[in-house]
Amino acid sequence: MVGSGIMVLTGAAAEETGYAVWLAFIVATILGFIGSWPQVLAAGTSVLDGGMFSLNSYFGHPVFGGLYLMGTIPEIMGQASVALGIGMYIQTMIPSANDRIIAVIMALLLWLCNVRGIVVIAGVQKYMVYILFAGLGIFTIFGLMNLNPEAVNFTGPQFMTHGWKGFIVAVNMLTFSTQSYWASLSFSRYARNPKKSVPKAMFITLPIIMAIYGLVTLAGVGGVDLETFAGNTLGDVAKLIFPNWLFYVFIICAPMMALATTLNGNQSAYSLMIAPAAEEGWIPKVFGKTNKKGMPWVSATFVVLIIILPVIFNWDITFITANVMLFTNLAGICQYFAMWMMPRKYPELWKK
Repeated sequence: MVGSGIMVLTGAAAEETGYAVWLAFIVATILGFIGSWPQVLAAGTSVLDGGMFSLNSYFGHPVFGGLYLMGTIPEIMGQASVALGIGMYIQTMIPSANDRIIAVIMALLLWLCNVRGIVVIAGVQKYMVYILFAGLGIFTIFGLMNLNPEAVNFTGPQFMTHGWKGFIVAVNMLTFSTQSYWASLSFSRYARNPKKSVPKAMFITLPIIMAIYGLVTLAGVGGVDLETFAGNTLGDVAKLIFPNWLFYVFIICAPMMALATTLNGNQSAYSLMIAPAAEEGWIPKVFGKTNKKGMPWVSATFVVLIIILPVIFNWDITFITANVMLFTNLAGICQYFAMWMMPRKYPELWKK
């Protein structure tokens, strides 16, 4: 959940609502959870080997699953920008580095983790998250130490600068970073006691990200003035509030780890979702092939290829993702119909 959004979107949201950006992020986390409620219900009802594809296909209709799959495959291409983000951050520290080569290497390294099994995926993710939290924690402490009182002045002229309309625009923008509960569904069959542990994990995530998003954004916008924060990234703020050496530590611990955890988690979640779709006949059966570790290595390879090809051939990723996101979001609506139909399709399962 804590990925590229908090690093790059907070400054843009501040342009819409001023110092109220931290409050907008807290509201966005609540709305993100409410919007993901079908996934929470599904996680507590059944073990879904295929995550969101299975939710749509089994609880709703097979066509729902196919629509969701078709919306997801072009969406994966958007992960190329995440990989490029890692390359660009390394380039800020080593100007001679080639950001595209680094992006491809990072995607392939995480693909290697993905095909080596769930223990490796989770282990790598866990330690990267520890580093990420440490980086964000240091940033929060530095920012709050010099907090501008205007950041918590609800009646101040720069709080909700464009009124409720601007606040709603900011909330809508920031919900991008609050809706990744779907990824947990892909790992259901690997969890211990999944019908309890997976929804429990989703519930625990809500207060954690509310605290992280709210405090980090408050520290960012309050650690400098609004004019400096608005339109910029947390990296830009870190450059002003940190000594030079600590700024580079922050870049490694926060932005790079945020991007790497996003890329690692999404690569595995996408491949685990695509494999069952092959068994249902939506794509060739070969995509369901697993290795000795039980991982769908063909699907994982397919996912990493979709990510690295735009990087290698310098395709316009922004243009592609902008034009497919409408279809992707429309396909995402299917989950609400699926969970609406589920009690009638499986009344005994629903009762339990």
